Parts: sequence; C-alpha cells; structure tokens
Amino acid sequence: MKRFRLHFVIAPLIGLSLIGCKATKTAASKPKPKVQKEAGVVEPTVGKQPEKLAEDGVLLQIKADSLLAAAETKLQEQEPTSAIKDLDAIIILNPSNEDAYYTRAEAKLYLEYYAGSLRDINTVLDLNKNYMPAYLLRADIFTFMEDYEKAIADYTYLLENAPADPIALYRRGLARLESGAHGEALKDFNQFINGNEETEGIDFCGDCYLNRAQTHLYLGNLTEACADWQTAAALGSQQATEKLEQHCK
Repeated sequence: MKRFRLHFVIAPLIGLSLIGCKATKTAASKPKPKVQKEAGVVEPTVGKQPEKLAEDGVLLQIKADSLLAAAETKLQEQEPTSAIKDLDAIIILNPSNEDAYYTRAEAKLYLEYYAGSLRDINTVLDLNKNYMPAYLLRADIFTFMEDYEKAIADYTYLLENAPADPIALYRRGLARLESGAHGEALKDFNQFINGNEETEGIDFCGDCYLNRAQTHLYLGNLTEACADWQTAAALGSQQATEKLEQHCK
C-alpha cells in the first residue's frame, strides 16, 4: 500500500488523496498475431522466453510508474487534462492498474466530469474491493453530485473499516450538513474538532469551525455559533468575520 498523501486540489473539501496497491493481469491465453506497435501499445508476447517476458514486465512497470509520477505531479500543479493523457497511456499498458484509474478519477473530479470520475473509481473497486482510498474518493464524488445518501454510506464504511481516518469523519459531517441532517452533522464536527479516544482533535482548521458554526445556527444554538465564528475568524476566515458582524453584535 502507498501512504496517505495530503494535497489541496478539490475545494471546498480538505483534499486527502490516497494511493492504493498496484495489480497486474496475465496475458490472454490464445496466441495473437504480431501487430504494428503504436505508442503505448504492448507488443504481443507469443514465442518469447520466460526471461524476456520478465524483462519486458519490469520495463513496462518502470514506464507505468514514471507516467504515474508525472501524472500526480501534473495534478498537483493543476494540470488535470495533461495528467489524464499520462494515465490513459498507463491503462493501455496495463488495464488492471488500480492506481492509474484512481488518479484519473481524481483528475476527472477536478474537471467536474463526475460521471467519468465515478466510472473510474468504480473500476478501482471492481479490481480490488479492499482499495480503501477509493471509498473516500467515491464519497467525495457523490457529495459533489449531491447524492448525499450514497456519500454518507461510503464515508461510514470507511470509518468502520479505517477508523483512524479523521478526514472521512469531517467530510461525512459536510455531507450530513448539506443533506439537512444537522444533528448528525454536529456530532461529526464535534468529534473531528474535539477528538475522542480514537482520534486526535483538529484545532487549526478555520473551515471546520465555520461549518460547525453554520450547523449550530441551523439548530438555533447562536451562542455556540458565535464562539465558533470567533475561532474561525482568529484562524483567518474572512467569512467568519462577516458572520460575527451579522449575527453576534
């Protein structure tokens, strides 16, 4: 498994990108005629010795890894269209490359191509149902599609199977807030900000206090809302400053 990587690509969510495990698939069993090679197309392996096959496999993996690294860099640099070209090339080389589908789903989400992003992330889970980062990204996709019920289900699944992940907790709170489940949203925000026996609290996130303040306001808790806006304003939120002037004179 690759490690968790933090980046800030998709607003307004706190972007936590997760890369999973790679997988390969064996070649088809029936011999195929040799074809004219094009860029990104793998030469048929019929008649090659095992040593040569192994060497080709290593070279293909190196090429795929290089393309994936380039795509991730482009995505960090906010060049999703260019990143997708690299990821398309990886998938031609290896149609079972989970990381390529996952990263392409990220890039498509950045471009607000939700249907394509959802299709890619579902492919990841078809290839490997234990690719846990995919549940987080799919939940984000559902959130942007305003399908909050499915988003909450994926965030909850991730929390039940990877309970140390606080980002899923916060994002579930956002989805619940947007869906109108304000009481449940408040529970998620409280746990995210204050922490509990399982997670350490987050005290540096202005948007977190801002969203909890909005939840308090919906629930009629003006005193608590003002306290959270005060904290968010101290952390640099201009919107929180405006809310203080509007509601907490």
